[in-house]
Amino acid sequence: MERGGSLSASSFAPAELPALVLAYLGDVVWEAYVRRRLVKEAGIRVTARALHEKALKMVSATAQASVLKDFEGALTDEELAVMKRGRRTRPRRANRPSTMSEYRNSTGFEALLGYLDLKGEESRLDELMGLAYDLEIAGYEGDKTGE
Repeated sequence: MERGGSLSASSFAPAELPALVLAYLGDVVWEAYVRRRLVKEAGIRVTARALHEKALKMVSATAQASVLKDFEGALTDEELAVMKRGRRTRPRRANRPSTMSEYRNSTGFEALLGYLDLKGEESRLDELMGLAYDLEIAGYEGDKTGE
């Protein structure tokens, strides 16, 4: 029996999947990316708790929504359409403490990441996640200096 397995566009058309399914996958793609970058940048003098706390802030709907305006400008028409489709989904409720607007925007962001992952566009996925990460870090650092 195969465990997990690999998913790819050759198995089915990612564009035909529901946006919330794409976002479900995109959520884990984004969280794994953030965790890897935080560990890589922190070096050996860091605790798992500190990494976890920073990762939680970065993968939150609020954080994802805050970078979306700058992030959208880097998207192709196809990518923008996928993101908008994710943003238009009707979830039952927003996860606390985010607003419904933040939740919808983050769902669009995650749907795009899930879509690119399934299409196997690794270099584009890495490029966009790097941009989003850098925008979030800049916002995080800006919040710390403004306190």
